Amino acid sequence: GHVGIDHGPFALMQHGRGFAGVIVTHRHQHAAMARGARHVGVAHHVARAVHARPLAIPEPEDPVELAFAAQLGTMKLTEEVDAMRTIGISPVEALVIPRTLAAVIMMPLLGFYASVMAIIGGAVVGDLLLGIPFWTFLTRIEEVVPTHDLWVGLIKAPVFGLIIALAGCYHGMQVRGNSEEVGLRTTMAVVSAIFAVIVLDAFFAVFFTEVGWG
Repeated sequence: GHVGIDHGPFALMQHGRGFAGVIVTHRHQHAAMARGARHVGVAHHVARAVHARPLAIPEPEDPVELAFAAQLGTMKLTEEVDAMRTIGISPVEALVIPRTLAAVIMMPLLGFYASVMAIIGGAVVGDLLLGIPFWTFLTRIEEVVPTHDLWVGLIKAPVFGLIIALAGCYHGMQVRGNSEEVGLRTTMAVVSAIFAVIVLDAFFAVFFTEVGWG
């Protein structure tokens, strides 16, 4: 069965994050200029600002748990889940596990793509509006971004993907009664995923700081 969701919203969000690099670059260049920095100095300052959120991870506001909760909730209302049990198919194996694996695998890829878009967006606006050569900006990014930031993002992303997928699937499978329950459970999925990600991110921050990757 179909375990994904429409790629349109994801594409729009990830490209939208490229504009975050544009905005951050434009805002921080004034601070760098005020300190007397020119060209390479400005590029260094702006590069650090663009990199401030290492390997941007798709957040719980993204439509993952929304889609999972709505899909499974609708299937519960239409008794598709009960029909699967009747013919001997486990709903967990057929519906929950594929969605969870998809989220775990795709979150690091989406996060990496979002970071690349933000960096390219910053480099483009730096070149067009600030006079910072495109390749100079990219060089400064490479110099100021520690390698361990990549590993931090790659470690956190699948864990966040797991939590978000489980929240969406759990609440979707808990739908009972009528269509209003789908909306309620979808909201609960978003709230629980946001809470879990914030708590886990705090633990990750402490852990990576202790090991010198903070």
